[in-house]
Amino acid sequence: MLKILALVSLILSLVLFPPATLALISNNAVPGDKAYPIKRGLEDVIYAVASITPTSKAWFSAARSDRRFDEIGVLVAQGKKTEESLIELVAQTRITASQIAKISDPIQKEKLKVQLSTSIKKYEIAMEEFAKKESIALVSTTEPKVSAMPTVTARPTEAPGATTNPLSTGSPIPTQTSRPIVTAVPIATAIPTTTAVLSPTLAPTPNPTPDDKEDSPCDSIENPYRRVACELGRTEHGLNAQAGDVNNDNKDHEANKDSEKEKNKEKTKDKDKEKNGRKENSSGNR
Repeated sequence: MLKILALVSLILSLVLFPPATLALISNNAVPGDKAYPIKRGLEDVIYAVASITPTSKAWFSAARSDRRFDEIGVLVAQGKKTEESLIELVAQTRITASQIAKISDPIQKEKLKVQLSTSIKKYEIAMEEFAKKESIALVSTTEPKVSAMPTVTARPTEAPGATTNPLSTGSPIPTQTSRPIVTAVPIATAIPTTTAVLSPTLAPTPNPTPDDKEDSPCDSIENPYRRVACELGRTEHGLNAQAGDVNNDNKDHEANKDSEKEKNKEKTKDKDKEKNGRKENSSGNR
């Protein structure tokens, strides 16, 4: 019996240990790392298995949005490109909003809506910080480099053929004295040098809503991080609009219920009147 249990334990360890190890290794991977495809593959498996209800599906979608955001923060800190990760963040956040809209339970729906709105605000603040850092880095690389200006000193030179020969006798004869001759020397001037800096560019992301047919007002924003913040704000606005529509539907539903109750009361009154009238007729005939 002990041998059988040991054999079963060995088999389970061989089956479960590699996936657990891969999950631990790839958990902190970012785009560009060798372990990143493993991380995304495990995410897909967990998402498929755990997405039993619309609520759990929306919850895991929100968790994936947070993971994409964390990856962008690591890439910015490492000075790597963030173009693809920015696109995925916007797309995943929109998917999460669409999944929340499909939840029928109003309590769970409101809870996840508030959670996603809080996350979007966090994303927007971080995107503004990333944009400022990028602007500072761009300015520092385009400042002109001024080199030291050489100084020129004048040295006296003697004119050719001019000599001073002292005479042994007689009065002194004036002789030609040497005069300094200054030659023009070019002065070096500072020339600003501009270093090209690669900044991530963000292509328009697909929007699952009908607004795709219209041009997004965020497309005119040059900075990719501020453009993403704008797109995330639009997603949050759509989420709040969906919540407003649900509230209006609930109000209409309650109003319909009230009207149905009133109609039922009227029908009950009419039936009571008919019964009373029949009783009166029957008593009069007797």
